Amino acid sequence: MSISRLVAARRRAQRDEAAPYILPPTASCGALLDKGSDRRVRALVNDLFTIASRMEVIRTHLGRRMGLLRKRSNPQDRRGVLLTLTAAGRLEIDRLSAEIRAINDMFFGSLDRKSFAALCAAAQVLVKGSGKAVEYVSAVAGEPLSALNAAE
Repeated sequence: MSISRLVAARRRAQRDEAAPYILPPTASCGALLDKGSDRRVRALVNDLFTIASRMEVIRTHLGRRMGLLRKRSNPQDRRGVLLTLTAAGRLEIDRLSAEIRAINDMFFGSLDRKSFAALCAAAQVLVKGSGKAVEYVSAVAGEPLSALNAAE
C-alpha cells in the first residue's frame, strides 16, 4: 500500500473515531418507544439498577449490621433469594419499625396513591418479564434468536 493511501486511511479512521457513536436501539415494541427513540427504556433500566443497588444497601444495613434478616437461596428458583426474619429480627422489629417506616417513607413518599399503585402493578409485570429475560439469557448459548422465540 502506498504512503498516500496509508495517510488517507488514517485520516478516515480518525474522522470516524471523532464521529459520535449512535447506539443501536435496545427495544422495538411500540409501547416502549417515544417518537421512535428508546431513550426512556434506557433511562428506566438505569433507574431500576440504581433502585436495586440502593435497596441492596438498605437490605445489607438491616440484615448484616442488625442481624435482622437471613438470606437463603429460593428452592423453587435458584436465581432468586428468600429473605426471612431471624429470631433476633422478630424481637427487634417493633423497636426498629420507626426506622423502617422512615426509610420506606423516604423511598416511596414522593409517590401519590395512584402512582404507588401503578408502580406496584408495573413491578409485578416486570418480575414476570424479567423471568422470561433470565430464561433467554440462560439459553442463548450460540443461538440467540431461537432462544428468544423459546422465551416468548
